[in-house]
Amino acid sequence: MLMRLTNKKFRENYIKTVKLDFQLVKREVHGSAVLLIVYDTVCERFGAHNKFQRRRHGILLVYDVTNLQSFGNIMSWVQGIKDCNWDAVIIFLVGNKCDLEMERKVSTKEGRDLAQMFNICFFETSAKNSTNIEELFTQISSLIIHLNNTN
Repeated sequence: MLMRLTNKKFRENYIKTVKLDFQLVKREVHGSAVLLIVYDTVCERFGAHNKFQRRRHGILLVYDVTNLQSFGNIMSWVQGIKDCNWDAVIIFLVGNKCDLEMERKVSTKEGRDLAQMFNICFFETSAKNSTNIEELFTQISSLIIHLNNTN
């Protein structure tokens, strides 16, 4: 998703990040300039990057809609966020690979229901064909601006 957003490219054989990787994403949202520092971390090492995320404002919990195990990992990710006491962080649950409808193992309804259970935002995206990538980052940017303006 990050490569699609920043470089407008898609890598078919993406290899999971084994180290901390980030990109700077510049956007204009509602007339305000926004600079997002987007970290791409491996879910198993979620807590390991806590020291880099002191000023975090949003978290995207991304799962693969064609992989039930990745969806099942969401519960531990949310628990990890709660353990870090990140209550003032905007969280999005993102089902990626929505273009692979014939291979889908997690329905849109299941994703939406889980997001509702945790009271977090929900999106489905496709890094391959760009479905909802821009919309996702516009939405999270808007919510971050709103959160910062109210605090």
